[in-house]
Amino acid sequence: MRLLIAIACVVSTACRVSGAFTCETSEQCRASTGQGVCEAATGFCTFADADCASGTRYADNAGDDLAGRCTGEAAPTDAATIDAPPFDTSVCPAKFDKTIAAQADAKFWIITNNGTYGVNAQRCLDELPGATHPANVHTAAQATQMAQLVFGGGPTWVFVGVMQDPAATTPIAGWINFDGTAFDATLWSSGPPVEPDDGDGNEANHVQQAAAVSFTYAVGDYAHVQGVPMLCACDGIPVAAQAMTYLHDNSWAN
Repeated sequence: MRLLIAIACVVSTACRVSGAFTCETSEQCRASTGQGVCEAATGFCTFADADCASGTRYADNAGDDLAGRCTGEAAPTDAATIDAPPFDTSVCPAKFDKTIAAQADAKFWIITNNGTYGVNAQRCLDELPGATHPANVHTAAQATQMAQLVFGGGPTWVFVGVMQDPAATTPIAGWINFDGTAFDATLWSSGPPVEPDDGDGNEANHVQQAAAVSFTYAVGDYAHVQGVPMLCACDGIPVAAQAMTYLHDNSWAN
């Protein structure tokens, strides 16, 4: 008999407020029927099920047309991928009251208090765990419209959700968004090697390991220990474990 499985969200960064549940570790796959397994190949939970030839079945809230399917079972020939519904921004805290056309299913909040990158990033993450984080930047239109939310007599630089691997050995290496995607190098204000330049042209002392948008609507690397406002997004996009590792492994005080 197939059982409906309810998974407890034990780590906020693995959850999406709407859509499929993704996992990073098997510890996140717990249900009333027992402990499940996080399948590394798909990022979804499976649980023991004697009705399946493989002995395991995907949870009902798995994505990619795998929900409720026995592991190893071929998808029907008429199966089609169904996109997750748009994120419901009505769940966002009231302070997230700004929008941009380039990311319609999101709301934004500007932390106007100057703070170091680590401090303000954590403020974003704590607002609605699993849904809020420093704003990812994937396109030039996003960078421009994010900057337009802030500037006009305001600050000249605002932190966004782009940071560098603490172990990077060159200024251009290891830059990612909080969703784990690599930052598009064509979005740097002047392009490498002019930007990013780590403040002194090398990575010897890790001067600049955070990114910010400027009043010119450009993206540049910026000193993470400086007190700068930050743009936070509420969009339900999970934060990648890699991003949290970068954030926590860096003292942000070098």
